[in-house]
Amino acid sequence: MTIRDRRDKGFTLTELVIVVALLSIILGITYTGLNVVTKAAEVSQRQAIFADEVGAPLLGMEEVLQQAFAFEAADAYTLTVRTDADNNNLVERHTITATAAGVLTHKAWKTNSLMQNTTLWIDTTWSRNNVNAKAGVAEPLFYYYDDAHIRITNTAGKLDLIKTIDVVDIVEVNGKRYRGTRTIVLRNR
Repeated sequence: MTIRDRRDKGFTLTELVIVVALLSIILGITYTGLNVVTKAAEVSQRQAIFADEVGAPLLGMEEVLQQAFAFEAADAYTLTVRTDADNNNLVERHTITATAAGVLTHKAWKTNSLMQNTTLWIDTTWSRNNVNAKAGVAEPLFYYYDDAHIRITNTAGKLDLIKTIDVVDIVEVNGKRYRGTRTIVLRNR
């Protein structure tokens, strides 16, 4: 048998093993790279959900509540405050509510000199995935504290004592829960 005849019959076992080994290495590197990209996309999606569903509402509540000079109503899932954001003696009334249906809203009205609502100024739905008030969770959205940081559990007749608020925002998206908290010190009270 000549060398030429052997080549015509196909590849040797050694050549096939080398090709399979090289393909295995290439596929292993490709799979690892794909896995890294997939995990990074999942992390990015979780961060975006947290920013939209938890971070933005907490920031919005902080901006409103730091300007509050009077409380009109306060319970575990609803809060109504008055502000004068522009220092122009035109008072705004803000109501923040978390419902059992999972909706977290912020509404604000301009008021007249009699403190009556005149114009709906802000009507925002911060989240449709809030679970604070849902059955089975029942985690208050708002916790109220006095100036000694003693928790006020019943705010009836004690609205003037509120100096600090802990806001706990819990949402559920795609079966995963996200929770954010913010302690807000009321500087205008």
